[in-house]
Amino acid sequence: LGFGRDTRKRETAIAERVTDEQIEHTTAFARYGFIPELIGRFNRIVSFSPLDAATLGDILEENVLRAYAREFAHEGLELVVEPAVREWVVGRALKRETGARGLRAALVPHLERVAYEHFGEPEVATVSLVLDGDQVRTVAR
Repeated sequence: LGFGRDTRKRETAIAERVTDEQIEHTTAFARYGFIPELIGRFNRIVSFSPLDAATLGDILEENVLRAYAREFAHEGLELVVEPAVREWVVGRALKRETGARGLRAALVPHLERVAYEHFGEPEVATVSLVLDGDQVRTVAR
């Protein structure tokens, strides 16, 4: 939780590589706000490397966008997300260091707006997300 933690700006990244030696020293977890009683309940601690842009792009394509495309298809709409928007979403997740969850967080506000505006409209067949400068906008046809 971080109560009592030094709040000065960190120069390091949020997602960092952790060595086996660092994992063995569980006091590092206490610095991040975990209480010793909780740390003692961990039977296995595994370190994951930060995800790169290619991996995030694959997750976005194969998981996030595929699920939303099915949801839009159930409403009779085709969802088209331009490659530039995909790159923008991956870029935001990398910048925020939020990993795969950051993909959904960057995309959902736009898709919720699109769904609210166009679900149930019989004259709209395709909804596209396009990048206009640094803003994502919707084109409905």
